Amino acid sequence: MTRVLVIEDDHPIRALLTDLLEGEGYSVSEAASGADALRAFEYQRPEAIVLDMTLPDMNGQQIAEMCCLRTQGAPVPILLMSATAQLARPAEQLRRFGVRGFLPKPFDLDKFLLAVECMTAAAPVLAATS
Repeated sequence: MTRVLVIEDDHPIRALLTDLLEGEGYSVSEAASGADALRAFEYQRPEAIVLDMTLPDMNGQQIAEMCCLRTQGAPVPILLMSATAQLARPAEQLRRFGVRGFLPKPFDLDKFLLAVECMTAAAPVLAATS
């Protein structure tokens, strides 16, 4: 079972994504802050991360960098999410830390599932899917 870490401070969004992923057979861990995310990352190393760019204590770049530093070898694939439509540049800049795609909020849930599936299947880098 593929392990996915959902890092999102908005509880209803986090719960929706968790339920959706679990319904597709993923094992999901949740985090509402950067500190929680790093603890969850250490406790049970995920095979993919869904990461909101704006959290109360850290931003997505900081979390992506810290997760990458904690890995041996290739970084964990990351899907960025943000209400800010301008995600292409940050996603490109964070590619070396594992970012493989991005989705501006709000997004289509089918596109979200496809993006996660592509990440966990080691597919090529994703573009925006909205």
